This record gives sequence, structure tokens and C-alpha cells, in this order.
Amino acid sequence: MNQTGRSGRSLVGDIGLLVRLGRPKFLLESVLMVTCGVAVTVYLGHPFLIGPWLAAQAFVTTTHLMTQYCNEYFDLEADSAHTGPTAWTGGSQVLAQGLLPASASLAAAFVLLFLSVVQIAVMPTVAARLLCVLIVALAWFYTAPPVRLNYRALGEVTTGAVLILLCPALAALLQIGTLPPLLFAVTTPLFLVMTARMIVMNYCDRDSDRSVGKLTLPNTLGPRRAAWVFTALQATGYAVLVVVTATGTLPLPVGVALVATVPWAVMLCRRLLVEPPRPVTRHAETNWRGARRCTPPPRATSRRPPCWPPPRSGTGSATR
Repeated sequence: MNQTGRSGRSLVGDIGLLVRLGRPKFLLESVLMVTCGVAVTVYLGHPFLIGPWLAAQAFVTTTHLMTQYCNEYFDLEADSAHTGPTAWTGGSQVLAQGLLPASASLAAAFVLLFLSVVQIAVMPTVAARLLCVLIVALAWFYTAPPVRLNYRALGEVTTGAVLILLCPALAALLQIGTLPPLLFAVTTPLFLVMTARMIVMNYCDRDSDRSVGKLTLPNTLGPRRAAWVFTALQATGYAVLVVVTATGTLPLPVGVALVATVPWAVMLCRRLLVEPPRPVTRHAETNWRGARRCTPPPRATSRRPPCWPPPRSGTGSATR
């Protein structure tokens, strides 16, 4: 009985770790973007069709979850080298900490890949099937060899394209069989801002990524030029937003609500340009690793990622 109880608890624990490995909190992003595509068609006067919505959401969620497990497996080396993982960067750390074998993540990714392919086969139109194939290909090869888009400074734009452009496009295509211009008026500014956001997230992974040859945009361009690219993407995104709102392509309330977020964008652009994060020194990294072996990881006391602000030379911590 005791052995059975321990086995049951172990199984429950492994299932919990497998769920944690998939980082399900990120699935909300794809849910929102499928909803965005459906909302555009409903705004244009088309009826809401629950069947096509469920088909779009099921495929996008399956593929998004596949991507999470795929990334955990193929990013294991970079995640293991990470000196300051957060809730948003550095992976789930389940594989890096040896809590589950790496094969569990790869197996989950292949199962979900198979389910995505099955869903592609039953999509109602050739256009929908081709769009789904493109989504799966970009999602899988985001980290998987031989393409490894996120290792060739293409990960940021790939994430923005799949999540912000292609997922809403699939939802709209399944609802009404075409892609309305309004959809691109809504998603193009969001795509630019999402690409910028991914640059910021990869700042925090810059040192560990570079140590394993992972060339994200911050590593390829360097912190200063990456900060300028981030600023240019933000400025272009808001400029496009103003144009589509002023021309009446985008509904005025939606455009005004989005433009109201400009102060936050300006603040972050200024922060990146004035004081871009610098690499953690070898001395600081050694001290951090030594402290990590001696003490349990502290609970987060701030929402700021450990890579911000940049460490002062000679300190043993990535935060002030």
C-alpha cells in the first residue's frame, strides 16, 4: 500500500512537471489572437460560427503547445547555461534541473506534432491547409534543426509573424473564407510591437545564448543597435496605428485605446537607449553560480527581470 501510494504520488508529480514543462501560461497569447481574428469578422457583420472557431483554436493551441515542448528540448543547452532564469525567460528549467528526462519533452512535442498534422488533414479548404502547414513549419523549426530560426537572428520576427499575423488569419479564413483588409490593419502594428517585445525578452537570455552559439537579435546586433531596432519597431508600429485609425480603416475607439499605450513604449525605449543591459561578467556569473549552490533560489521580490538594470562591474549579482 505504501509503495503504491508513493508510486501514485510520483506519477502525479511527473504529470505536474510535464504540465509545467509546457509553460501553459503562454497559451493565452494564441487564444487572444484567434479571438482577434474572429472578432474582426464579427465586426464586419459576418455571423460567428462556433465550428470554425473551435477548429482554429484547437489547431493553434495544439501547435503552440507543441512549440513549447519542442523549444524546451532543443533549447536545453542554453537553458542549462542560464544564470538568471525568470518566469518569462530561460525556459521552464524542468529539464535543466533534471526533474524530467529530456526525452519526455521531445516525445510530447512529437505527439502534439502528429495531432497538428491530423488537424491539417481535415481543414476544409486548400488555403487553410497551406496556412496551417506554414504555421507548423515555422513553429517546429523555431528551435529544431536544421533550420533553428531562433539561432539565426530570425526568432523574434518568426514569433511575431506566427502568433500575430498567421493565427488571426487562420481564424478569419475559417470563419469567412477570405482575409479582410481590416485584419491586417489590426495585426500589423501588433506584429511590429511583438517583434520588439521578443527582442527585450532575449536581452535577458543574451549571455547564456551566446555561450552556446545561439544568435538572437541582441547577440547579433549588440545591445546598442538592438535597442535602436527595438525603438524603430515601436515607432513604426505606432505610426501605422495612427495612419489606419486616421483613415478610418481601424475603428476609432480601438485605435485610441491602443495609442494610449504610447507612454509605456516611450519609457521602455528611453530606458533601453540610455542604459542597455550589458553582459554579465565571468566573475559575476561565477559568484552567482556559487551562491546558487549554497542557497535555495529566493522568491521573486520584484517584477524586474534579473538582467535589468545591468550589473555593475565587480558585483556578484545581476541586480542592484
